[in-house]
Amino acid sequence: MLVSIGDATMIVERRGIIKSIDYSKSKVKEFGAVYKGDYSFSDSIFVPIKGKIDLNKDFIRLRIYTENNWPTKNFILVRKKTEWGKKGKTENVILKQEFDTLDQVGQYMKKEFGDSIEIGFGYSRKGWEYELGKNRIFIEDIEDFKPTVEIVSENKQELSDLLKKLEVTETLSDSVPEIMREIRKKIIKP
Repeated sequence: MLVSIGDATMIVERRGIIKSIDYSKSKVKEFGAVYKGDYSFSDSIFVPIKGKIDLNKDFIRLRIYTENNWPTKNFILVRKKTEWGKKGKTENVILKQEFDTLDQVGQYMKKEFGDSIEIGFGYSRKGWEYELGKNRIFIEDIEDFKPTVEIVSENKQELSDLLKKLEVTETLSDSVPEIMREIRKKIIKP
């Protein structure tokens, strides 16, 4: 997937399912990757009250960090829109706001979205970040899902090579929010 944030450099990212977290952590260390730190957070995904839900095309997410090794605030509201084309998909971050408190988030959301959205579901993640050259590697344990790795790179070939070296068993084309929406639907069914 190609990602653009405003006028920033285009980067490529891909997520895939891995054998295990410990196996992948040992593999990236073998490659000489530098460990950057742990992180954990919960995501609340907002859905429209009326209309069709397609979280592969558009989603609003509130991320609340409980462990954070980046220079950000602990409450981050993001809206991503994805466009599909001949070369794959391009994600555009059209909203990214950081907040100090949950109350500030609520005030902002009420002003921006009114009563047009509601919390659809949530999930948590624990992750380990590594850096290998210009590649960022995120090994993640996503609640109620399989262990995954996300690789962010400026080079498609390096990304592809890393996926092979990490023995990714399946690359994912759906967004994590869409995957989790499908999982939550199965869990919640009576």
